[in-house]
Amino acid sequence: MPLPRGTKILKASKTAQLIPKYANGTGGIPADAKIFRDMKTVQQQLIVNAPDIGSNARLDAILKALEGLKLVADNNDVITAVNRLAKRPAVSVFDSDRAAATLTNKITSQQNQKNLIESMLGGERP
Repeated sequence: MPLPRGTKILKASKTAQLIPKYANGTGGIPADAKIFRDMKTVQQQLIVNAPDIGSNARLDAILKALEGLKLVADNNDVITAVNRLAKRPAVSVFDSDRAAATLTNKITSQQNQKNLIESMLGGERP
């Protein structure tokens, strides 16, 4: 997994202790469940809101300088390499604590709602 250095990963046994509801896995939760869509939305928002480090401006300046020199055909590989650098995808890192805090309330309310429905289906009164 491409995680930042220092990221701590819990073992499955520890996760099962902390979140007993998922001790036996997620079962039949479909990939397009609302909780997963919410997580993707938050992650996309965090990536979109990532700060611009200004590397594109530097690459544009390099491209302009190379074009200004009117380089001969022998230097096409340099121009191609710089163009590839300019088109590479941006890597964004987001604050996992902030993402978890954002999702915690939504997840808790959905779990409470599901538990209420299950208890009502089981014959219990709320």
